[in-house]
Amino acid sequence: MMERIKRFFFFLLLILAIFIFFSLQESTTPDRGHRMRGEITYEQMFQEIAQEHNLDWRLLAIHAYRESHLDPRALGADNDMGLMQIIPSTWNEWAPRVGVSDPFDPYSNVLVGAAYLAFLREHFSDLGYTDPHWMLVAYNWGPYNLHILLENGGGWEEIPVPPRQYALDILQADSTISVNWRDVEFHVATRTSIRR
Repeated sequence: MMERIKRFFFFLLLILAIFIFFSLQESTTPDRGHRMRGEITYEQMFQEIAQEHNLDWRLLAIHAYRESHLDPRALGADNDMGLMQIIPSTWNEWAPRVGVSDPFDPYSNVLVGAAYLAFLREHFSDLGYTDPHWMLVAYNWGPYNLHILLENGGGWEEIPVPPRQYALDILQADSTISVNWRDVEFHVATRTSIRR
């Protein structure tokens, strides 16, 4: 009987030690959004992240402006978070993939948003829908909704007006607006600094 109790406590201590070890590993794993030192501008952030994901940095910046007016602390009605207004389920799926954990850190949030946009672009391109408006509609309306519509023979005109207009607004702004980044930097400077 005493031997069983000793074994039980030995295994209990072993399990506790393993749990503590892995807890420490998780808490000391650097967040990609915070681990690099140095301040960068929003323009530099969008350029750097867009290049990593083969996206147009101006489109990425306009997308963030359309989503949150570049407020890194923005919280939407559906708990959409940060600059790119990422819903919690998307954040939970994509943040570990890109090595970040803070949805309100501008660099982390844009990194997740860009990775997700790049995924949507590739996914719908593989299905034959190569224009960027499909990626933007999927981001806004949800890839599942877009899949159902396309599988049932629907096209651009059958997409509800709000997600369709959302994509058009971003694409038209990208081709016509010249962003004055000094004004943008001043606008957000009082709210946050960007770390990379």
